[in-house]
Parts: sequence; C-alpha cells; structure tokens
Amino acid sequence: MIFAKVMPGMLTKLPQPLNELFAFCAPFTEAAWFRALLPVCLVVVFFPNFTAPPAQVMQNSQGGFLLAGLPHGAITWQMPFFPSAISFLLHLGLPLNIVASVLHAAVAGLCFVSGSLLGGYWAGILSLAGIGLFAASPISGNYEQIFYSFFLLLIFCLLLLKRRDDKLLYSLLCALAIGASLLVRTPLFLFPAVVVFFDWLRAKERPVPVWRHVLFLGLCYVLLVPWGFLNYSLSGKVEFLENERAADNILTAAMGSVYTMEGSARRAAGIGDQDSAFAFFAREVAAHPLRYGLGTAKRLWHIFLFQPWLFAFFGAAMLLYRGRDRALVFMLPLYLVAIHSLLSVESRYFYPVVYLLPPLIAGTFLRAAGAGGERVQGLAHKVVITAFCVMAAAVLGLEGLLMVYPWRAANTAFTEDMFSRASARFPREQVFYERKCREIWRKGEDAGFYACLGVYSRKYGDEVKAYFLAAMAAGSAREIPAPPCTGANTCAENLIVKMLRELDLGDQAAAGKSFNAARAAHQVWGNGLRGEPYERDREINVLIRRDSSSFENGLYNVLTLWPVSSMGRIIAGIEKQAVLPARLRQLRQGLNYTRGAGKAGELRVREWIISDIFFPPAVPPERWGNGDDLVAKTLSGPAAAGVSQQRVNALMTEPEALMRLCSAPRSAIAAARLLDACQRVVYLTGTAGGDKPLNLMGLDAALESCKLLAALGRKEEAGATLLWLARTAPPGWPGLVETRRLLAAGGIK
Repeated sequence: MIFAKVMPGMLTKLPQPLNELFAFCAPFTEAAWFRALLPVCLVVVFFPNFTAPPAQVMQNSQGGFLLAGLPHGAITWQMPFFPSAISFLLHLGLPLNIVASVLHAAVAGLCFVSGSLLGGYWAGILSLAGIGLFAASPISGNYEQIFYSFFLLLIFCLLLLKRRDDKLLYSLLCALAIGASLLVRTPLFLFPAVVVFFDWLRAKERPVPVWRHVLFLGLCYVLLVPWGFLNYSLSGKVEFLENERAADNILTAAMGSVYTMEGSARRAAGIGDQDSAFAFFAREVAAHPLRYGLGTAKRLWHIFLFQPWLFAFFGAAMLLYRGRDRALVFMLPLYLVAIHSLLSVESRYFYPVVYLLPPLIAGTFLRAAGAGGERVQGLAHKVVITAFCVMAAAVLGLEGLLMVYPWRAANTAFTEDMFSRASARFPREQVFYERKCREIWRKGEDAGFYACLGVYSRKYGDEVKAYFLAAMAAGSAREIPAPPCTGANTCAENLIVKMLRELDLGDQAAAGKSFNAARAAHQVWGNGLRGEPYERDREINVLIRRDSSSFENGLYNVLTLWPVSSMGRIIAGIEKQAVLPARLRQLRQGLNYTRGAGKAGELRVREWIISDIFFPPAVPPERWGNGDDLVAKTLSGPAAAGVSQQRVNALMTEPEALMRLCSAPRSAIAAARLLDACQRVVYLTGTAGGDKPLNLMGLDAALESCKLLAALGRKEEAGATLLWLARTAPPGWPGLVETRRLLAAGGIK
C-alpha cells in the first residue's frame, strides 16, 4: 500500500482496527479499476459550480469582431485567444458553463498527470484533492483564468517530461505551448529566458547545443508575429503585448500601491492619454527605488495572504525537496509570483497558481513512493500530447484569423445595417445585438429602439438596460422603481438611470438625491484601489478619487439611451447639480447648433453620438459651424453678409471648415475651388499627429480629391492618388472599400 511505501513501519504502529482496515483495502487500492475510477470520482466530488456565464465574458466584444472581420477601434486592447475562443464557441451554440466544465476537467487531468510525474499515482490523487479544496470556490466565476490555467498546466507537464527525458520533441512542444499562452495573457513573456538560463546551469550534467536554445526561444515568440502584424496594420505601431490593458497596473505600481484599481490611473499619475505608462514607470522607479522595492515586498506578502495555507505548504515543499533539479521543478510558480509582484495585484491573477501548487506539494511529500516509472511516463506522454494537439488546432485557427483580419476589415463597408447583418450571422454575440439596437436609434426610431432593447436585455441579462426601460415606463418620479444593485457593473449606472429619468420628468429634488447616491456608489464600486492596507495606498486612493472622469463617462453613456429631444432638458438639470463634464458640454453645443433644424438636425446629433460608439468620433459639435461662413463666402463672393475676409482667411487653416467646402455640391461651386479645399484638408490633417478623427477626415478629403481631379480631366493624377489611398489607408477607414472598388474598375471614369 501507499502508506507502507511512504512511511515504512507506519502500519505496525497504528491501532489494530486501522491496521485491519488498511489490510482490507489493500487489494482494492492496487486494482486497475479502482485506480481509474478514483481520480474521476474526486473530480466529480470537488467540481466547481459553473452556473450562468459571467457578464464580462458575454460582453467581451473583441472576439466577435475578429470572427466577423468587422472594423473595431479596440480590437488590440487585449490578447486575442480567450475572447476569440469564447466567440467561436458561442457561434457553435455551445453553453459556456458546459465548456468551462470540460475545461476544468482537462485542467484537473493535467494536474493529476503532473502530480503523478513528480510522486507517482497517489501524488496525483492528492493533487486532485488539493485543487478541489483550494480552487473550487474562487475559480468557478472566472472563465478566463480557467482557460489560462490549461496552458500553464500543459507547460508545467511538458517541463516535467523534459526534465525526465530531455528530448527535442518535449523542448519544441514546451516552447510552442509558452507561445500559445502569450496569446491568452502575457505574464510568461520573459519565462523562455528563465528556462534557457536554468538549462544552461545544468549544462555540465546534460549539455544542450546552442542551436536548441535559439530554436526554443524562437518558437516561444513566433506565434506572436501575426498578432504584431495585425497591430501594425491597424495602428502603424509594432506591438506584441497588451500594453494599454496593463497600463493601470503599471502606473499604480510605480506610485507604490499593492492592489489594482478602478477608475483613471492616468489622471491620478498626472499623465495624458497618449503618454507612455512604461516611461512613467521607469521615471518613478528611478526616482524612488526604495519605495518601489518596499511596494514589491508588500505585494509579495499580500500574494501569500491570498492563499496562506497553500503557499505555506508550497514553502515547506521547497525546503523538503532534495532533487538536483529543484530549480526546474519550482521555477514556473515562483516566476509567476515574482513577475506579478512587480505590478499591482489582485487575487484573480493567482487562481492558476492554485492548480499548479498542489501537484508540487503532493509530489514532494510523496517522492518516497516513487514517481511511477515508465508506466506513468507513458500515460503522461499520451495525455500531454492529446492536450497539446487540441491546443495546436485552436492556435492554428486563431493565427489564420489574425492574419486575414486586416484584409477582411479593410474590405468591409460601413453600412447602416452592418450590425443588424452581423447579429443575424452571430446571434449569440451580445455586442452585435446591442449595436443592432443602436442602428435603430440612429435612424430616430426611439420606439423601435426600446423594443429592441427589451429583447436584448432579456436575452443577455443586461440589468442596466432592463432597469432603464422600467424607469422610462414610469409616469412620474415616484413611480420609478428602486434601482437594483448587484455589483460593480450595475449599482452606479442604475442610480444614474434613475437620476436622469427624474430630471426628464422635472423632479430636480429627487434627482439631486439620486445624483449624490450615484456618485457615492461609483466611488465605492468603480473609482479607487481594491484595497488600501498601508498609508501609501490610502494616499494613492485619495488621488484616484479626486478624478471623476470615469463617472462622467458613465453619465454620458447612459444619457445617450434617451431620445435626442429630451437631452437638452436633462443636461440643463445636470448643470444644476454639478459642473457640466466636457462631453456633455459638447453634446449641448451640438443640440444648440441644430436647434430649429428639425429632424435633419436631430439626425446629425444622433450620427455624432453613434460615431463615438461605433468608431473614432467624428468632428465634435464645437467645430460644426466653422465651415458655414466659408461656404457662404465662396457661394456669394463679396456679397456674403457679415463674413469678413479676415474671417475667411482664418477659416482657410481649419480642416473642418475646409472639409465643409470640399464636400459642397459641385453644381454650386467650381470643381477647381472645391479641389483646392480638399487638398488643403489633406495637407492640414497630415500634420495632425494622433488626432484620429482629423486623420480620417483627411482620407475622406483625398478620396473626394480623386473624384474632382477626374472631373477636371486630370485622370493620371486621380489614379495616382487613388493608388496612394489604397496602399496607405488603415483597414478601419470606411472609404477604403469604395477606393478599392474604384481601383478594380480601372479608376474613376
């Protein structure tokens, strides 16, 4: 029996009844059917409770846009593997809780294999019991961490197989598994160098040729090449990691915080949206190295507090392990803890470690029982190769998706029903259905929008939209139902809905109370550090909470659910409660500019709001009137009343004003005059740097220039400009489809 192998003589010291019990059980524990059934029973007994899929999984938009090939401004915000896999599985019609259950079972299987490789069958069994005790509760609500855990356990198993038999095969598979994990999350970006370093340290015992190290490093990073190409094709920048997603953690760590945050870290740090978080980090660490070192030590302590018993057993295992390969065995979890401690942390980052540590602990304590020999090696090889093949198939599909996305996005025309068609193709993709409803709102059909929103909120469980519809149905402020508060994503937003509806109904007093309650809820749920255990954290929290931009963004986003006809009244009410945020001031300017323009003016406001949701925002309302005087002066000449030549000269340097003239009807103004305006727009916007709306305006002006050049008989220049546009325009530019169509047709006739 296992006890006799691990602790010789133990059975003779036990009470007689226990000796008899162990003797009775011995034949069963050695039976093949028992050994096959026991791990399955443990997985079932300790299975996490996977109920309804979390909202953050359903609301993730990146994967759907990659799968559909639609242009999307935030397509590179996070690494693509997890969102793409979720969207693909949704498209297949598979319930996500079933997918998570299968994934957890696969991770548990790899956990059993890794424990068996370290300490034999019973170490594998103890590993399953360990993840059942420590992982079942926290992991069940976070599908991304289960997904990532699969890759980490696969890498760990391959490292253990590589430790036993340093075949080239295991080295190559391990490198590719590390590369695949980088497409999910990026903590292992430096891990290949760590593996090579420890291989180099073991060179005296087991020499490894240099070319194998180079090949290993190359395979670890080669899978990132299509992702880097996609980034470059969209932004012109060579980026392989999710830099923007990590920016908040980089900034708060540089300032000295332990935990991550909600809100605007850039405002707290005092840097702009275009400034580099890494540059700020380097400056702060160089200026305050002691503070940063102390912050890292504090984070290590709080990482231990996330799972104190598990980490205590892990520490004991490291002390007890006597193998010469200790560094190779323990380096993966130690690396993960170390790399995360450099930036601000939260408990969910360490859910995968809960799968990694039990095999190490069990394998160390049961090493005396033996590692199972060739039988375990053979079983582990089969399980790991099977898991790798499943992963490889998914990776190949993802790589293909990434390589063709820029071309697909560039050849997708922006149409009024783009998301309606996308929702029909991908009916389980939440973001497409929501934008389908927005397309109805853009047309001014508020009743149709609310009907669509009702179906959407029921289908996807969106509590904010459901509460908005309930509030809109109320005939007076007293009839508005109490806002539900079920977590960070609903409390403040539902209170904002209540406040805006009260303003819509004219109850300023009730709206004032709701406004204060919404601000308070936002401070608790959405604006601050997730913990402030030390004085420095409390100081940083004060800096974060001084800024209200995230609350103001939420206020604006909720307001855009209302009919345009109600927005002016509501904005006037908000101004009585607080200083009007910049985005609401812009919206008010747009409403004022289009006042008296009837349905056409309302549709222009809706179009501007939609452009902010669907794509980089169009020309802001404060610039809408810039071109009116210029167009009037051009049409009427010196007779244009109230338009001075000085005013015209000033407008000739403003791209928005010139664009109004560029797009004026040709029948009213000579084509040569329009061409001059268009070419001026191209020149001025070419120096606009990172101002994306202006850059897109320049592309529109260039396309209009092509048409005007052709109209003036300058076909060769028109063709050259058209070719330049097709080669240089980003895939997300709406005019690219027309440009390529004109080129394919032989130019503008």
